[in-house]
Amino acid sequence: MVNFNPFELPEELVAQVTHHLSANELASFVRTCKTSHRIGYDSLYSMTIAELRRVIDWAMLKNQAQTMIHLFRYNWRIAAKHPNLAHGPLHYACKKGEAALVRILLDSGLLPSMSNSRQSFPPLETAAMYGHTEVVRILVEARATAGTHNFSENFSIICRGQPDRLEIARLLVSHGINVNELDEGGNNFMHHACKRTPSSAGTTCNVKLLLDLGLDIDGLNGNRETPLALASRCRSSDVVRLLVTRGADVNAVGPDGQSPLQALLSESEDPYEIAKIILNGGAVITVDSGLHLIRHAFLNDWPRTIAHLVTAWRDQVSDLHCPDPNLVFCATAGAGDVVFLMQLLERGDMDPNCEVEGKTALVAAAESVPNGALSFLIPHVSNYDK
Repeated sequence: MVNFNPFELPEELVAQVTHHLSANELASFVRTCKTSHRIGYDSLYSMTIAELRRVIDWAMLKNQAQTMIHLFRYNWRIAAKHPNLAHGPLHYACKKGEAALVRILLDSGLLPSMSNSRQSFPPLETAAMYGHTEVVRILVEARATAGTHNFSENFSIICRGQPDRLEIARLLVSHGINVNELDEGGNNFMHHACKRTPSSAGTTCNVKLLLDLGLDIDGLNGNRETPLALASRCRSSDVVRLLVTRGADVNAVGPDGQSPLQALLSESEDPYEIAKIILNGGAVITVDSGLHLIRHAFLNDWPRTIAHLVTAWRDQVSDLHCPDPNLVFCATAGAGDVVFLMQLLERGDMDPNCEVEGKTALVAAAESVPNGALSFLIPHVSNYDK
C-alpha cells in the first residue's frame, strides 16, 4: 500500500502513481474518498481495446446498457481514438431507446451519423423506426442527418403503422427524408400507403401521419389516381373513412372517367361499407351514373349497396320519370324502401309486375329478408311465377 500522503502531492503526479498500483491497491485507493476516486478512476477503469470489446459484446448480448455507460464514461479517450468500438453500442442504444448511452457515446466524440456495413440503417433512422423520440431528438441536436435510401426504405422509416409518431416524422423530414419523392409508378408516400393491404389499423395510422405532415389528400399519382380511389379499390374502409372525414374529393374523376363510387363496380363482393362512406361524404350521382350504379349492384345481388344507392337516387335525382323506371322500381323493392315504392306506384304508369333481367320486384324484395316491401307488394302484383 502507498506509504505517503498522496494529497500533499500534485494531482497529476498522484494520477501517474496510480498507474503503477496493483489492482487491489488501486481499488482500496479509490474507495478512500471522492477525491481519491476522481484521481484514480482513469487507472481503475482502464482496459485494453480487446477487453473493452469483449465486455461491450457481452453487455449488448445481455442488454446491460448501464455497463456500457460506465465503460465509455471511464474509457472515453480510447473510444475517441477507436470509434469503431462504439458502432455497435450506438446502434444498440438507438434500437433500445437508451438515451443516456447515446449521450455518453456522442460526448466521447462519436459522430452522430456514423454507421458501418453491419447495420442496415444509420443511427437516426434506427431510432426513428423503433419510435424513440428522445433519442431522435438527441441525434438531431448533435446534427445527425438521414442517409441516402430508396423509396421503399424511406417509406418504411417514416411509416411504421404506429400512432404518435408525428414529432419523429417531422424531425426526419427536416433532416433529410423526402416524403414527396415518387416511386417508379409515380406514387408518393400517400398513394403507397393507400395501396397497401388494409389488414390492420397500421395503414390508417400511416395515412393519418402523412396527412398531418401536409401531403396532398387529393394528389394524383402517375396514373392520375387519387389516394381515395386507391383506398376504395383496395377495400380499405377505415382509410376511406379517414380520407373522407379529412376532406377528400369524393367526386374526383380518374383517368378512366370514373369517380371513386363508380370504381367500386370492379369489386367481386358487395362494397356496401365503402359505398356508404363515399355517399355520406357527398358523392354526387346523376340520372345516368345512378342508373349505371344501380343496375350493376342489382345484377350482382348487392342488397346493401342497392339500399344506399336507392336512397341517394331518391334524395339527389328525385325524378320519378327516368329512362329505366323498371330498374328503379325493382331496386327499390330490393332495398325495402316502402315509401319510395308508394311514390313510384302513384305515378300511375308503373307496372308492379315489371322485371329486370328476369327478376321481378317481388323476387327482389323476397331475397332481401327482412323486407317490408314484400308484404307491401303482394296486394299489388298479379304475377307470382317469377
